[in-house]
Amino acid sequence: MRRLEENGENHGARSRHKAVAALRQAGIRFVAMDDGTIAVTKV
Repeated sequence: MRRLEENGENHGARSRHKAVAALRQAGIRFVAMDDGTIAVTKV
């Protein structure tokens, strides 16, 4: 298993974008609330 530190922030950011894209494709949405929290919903 590769550690994220080996490839720095670039690898982590790419993985995060892929994960969010897959969740959105599955109908999961993220909403930023006024108090700074993130709400998660399935549509």
